[in-house]
Amino acid sequence: DGYNVCVFAYGQTGSGKTYTMEGVPGNRGITYRTVDRLFEQIESRKPAYHYTVSLTVIEVYNENIYDILRKGNREDRLEMRTYNGRCQVLDAATVSVSNAAEVTPILNRAFAGRSCGSTALNERSSRS
Repeated sequence: DGYNVCVFAYGQTGSGKTYTMEGVPGNRGITYRTVDRLFEQIESRKPAYHYTVSLTVIEVYNENIYDILRKGNREDRLEMRTYNGRCQVLDAATVSVSNAAEVTPILNRAFAGRSCGSTALNERSSRS
């Protein structure tokens, strides 16, 4: 009886993905707002329901999959497989969390580990 959720942003360099997902101080992005609402809903349904929440943060960059929760060699790419009709990323780190306050520093650390690079389209990317 569980739900798997994926928050995914795709688009050109400079199109606003980082702003939309992470936001800025005073105007949090969709990722943080979603986490807040998720835990509000969990709290409102206690004690009738018990939830277990875990977090995995991966990055797809130049057609490679990276685990940005796990510190290590940037050359360590993850593989994706289909199992029982579901796509799964193998060996990605998973962190159990029990409230929104635990999620924020994990996401901050993960977002800081994202790839940076400019393209011919936008040599002054917000992260390059």
